[in-house]
Amino acid sequence: MKTKKIMISGLAFDTYWKTPFFTIGWGDEWDMKRLAEEAQKGWIVTKMEGAYYILEQRDPLEHQFVIDYKDHPDEEYFELFAAAGWTLVSSLRYIHLFKADLGVLAPHTDVDSKVEKMMHEMRRFGFYTIGAFIVLFALTQIVNQLAEATTPSILLPLSIGMLVISLIAAVFTLLPFLGYWRRVAKLKKTKI
Repeated sequence: MKTKKIMISGLAFDTYWKTPFFTIGWGDEWDMKRLAEEAQKGWIVTKMEGAYYILEQRDPLEHQFVIDYKDHPDEEYFELFAAAGWTLVSSLRYIHLFKADLGVLAPHTDVDSKVEKMMHEMRRFGFYTIGAFIVLFALTQIVNQLAEATTPSILLPLSIGMLVISLIAAVFTLLPFLGYWRRVAKLKKTKI
């Protein structure tokens, strides 16, 4: 059976740019739209693995997909989705991908539920961001101490290393935090 991988976009974001020539997007809603389009072409998502959705070639289907976040889900959590007509496709740690026929409403689609879900993720990445920058601060202090005790020729590689670590910390912690923060703000505006 043929398979292919589609990279999971940044789930914290919900943006896309549409031009006359192409559309670029990211975020869970964008991913769900892409998975539905792939299902119509006969590429059905079967699992999430690492940073990818794994799709298998089968008969085309008319499905919709939804991502939900839940740490340590119990049976009641999955029963709630099943009762609403949703089937679990795959779980990747605390991220759960469900599918259903077109027109089936997903649990947690009201604004308050979405805000609660995004706030939970925002707090998670806020915690990660604080931790990353505490480590970064400690590394900066170590580099400063080494700068006083070593020759200047070592400072350039150490500084470049600190810059790389800073960029990694921003990409994997701060940017998702800001993405969820932005989504919460947008959802709260729609609620008013």
